[in-house]
Amino acid sequence: MGLCHWSYWKPSAGKSTFFNAATHQNMAKIGAHAFTTIEPNIGQAFYSIPCPCAQWTHRCQARYGHSALGERFVPVLLKDVAGLVPGACEGRGRGNKFLNDLLDADVLVHVIDLSGQTDEDGKPTTEYDPRRDVEWIQQELHRWIYDNIMDKWDAIIKKPTKLCDMFTGYHTFQALIQLAFDSTGITEKTLLALPKIEKPNAELLVHKLVDNFLRLRFPILLALNKVDLPDAVDNLKKFQEQFDDDTVMVPVSARSECILQQKCKDGVISYQSGASHFDLNVQSQDLPLHDRSEKEIVEIKDSILQVFGGHWRAASLVTSCESAVTSVCISCQLP
Repeated sequence: MGLCHWSYWKPSAGKSTFFNAATHQNMAKIGAHAFTTIEPNIGQAFYSIPCPCAQWTHRCQARYGHSALGERFVPVLLKDVAGLVPGACEGRGRGNKFLNDLLDADVLVHVIDLSGQTDEDGKPTTEYDPRRDVEWIQQELHRWIYDNIMDKWDAIIKKPTKLCDMFTGYHTFQALIQLAFDSTGITEKTLLALPKIEKPNAELLVHKLVDNFLRLRFPILLALNKVDLPDAVDNLKKFQEQFDDDTVMVPVSARSECILQQKCKDGVISYQSGASHFDLNVQSQDLPLHDRSEKEIVEIKDSILQVFGGHWRAASLVTSCESAVTSVCISCQLP
């Protein structure tokens, strides 16, 4: 299980529900109030990759099975951390404790309340623009690293090569740090000239460097949650209009996925997580309507699966993993 994903961000966005749905567990405590999650919840989730057996008549014996599309499931460690609030880098909420929790992540899953029914602090509201969450959270991440650098600026000026060392504490490797410096245009000559650069220009250079480092070190997937609630579809259109193709975002309904998983466990439906449909089991068709909650699951089928398709969980994790993995070599063994 080589990759580690963190699901995170402001309270009450549904990240713990997302965690429960992705891991097929109910270990993450859920509540409509800030900081329901204090210590990280940890579980195993899966993302899917193309499997060579897709071109064969029979499926191979993949250790973790295949998705509804015939892709192979690969395990990933998923962690659910406490909600972030504006000003965390200055000590608000759980402050830098939250930010430091991210250090062993390969990919960040930003769970957003697409319905606009919670504000920056996770408090109930109406007509909130969820796009603002992307902006201020990216600012918090940026300030976290930028402030750490500028707090040591006097020491960096005395020994400019120390600027490279400032990034080693974020659990990364030297090649990635070098790539961030190269992308910023910082050469050895630039480093040696730092003591002569005016402070405002040096700050601009560091801002650019931090932007490039964050992009490489912490690739982010936007999980646009609560797509089943009012106003969510309109807000989804706003996201699609504002953010370019480089932004990986997936509309999801973690609550709906949890419901389908439970109905499957109860024997009411036959459903494979990630599929775009489910089948009502014959033995459950004679049950009273309220016992099998037919109305609820039919609404999920009509408003979620048929509109957005299935694969919300698999799509979320595989697209985010693609940013963190260069290549995966797999082989098949038929039964």
